[in-house]
Amino acid sequence: MLAQNYLPNPFLERLYTDLDFLNAGAVSRAHTGSLVGLLFDRPLGTDERQFLSEYFSSNGYTAQFTKVGSHAF
Repeated sequence: MLAQNYLPNPFLERLYTDLDFLNAGAVSRAHTGSLVGLLFDRPLGTDERQFLSEYFSSNGYTAQFTKVGSHAF
């Protein structure tokens, strides 16, 4: 959120506002603000991915899913 003061990204604000609605743990932002995303503490199922894809699409963006780190499930 610190970079929002000098490199604002309106979609980041939207993701942060919708964090609970999207069942995400956190919002991530590249330093330039050109890349924003959601972080989850669990693998996502097909229905969750579909829901998030539709959410991103309705905001004019494309969702991509990547597993980072290891999940102890």
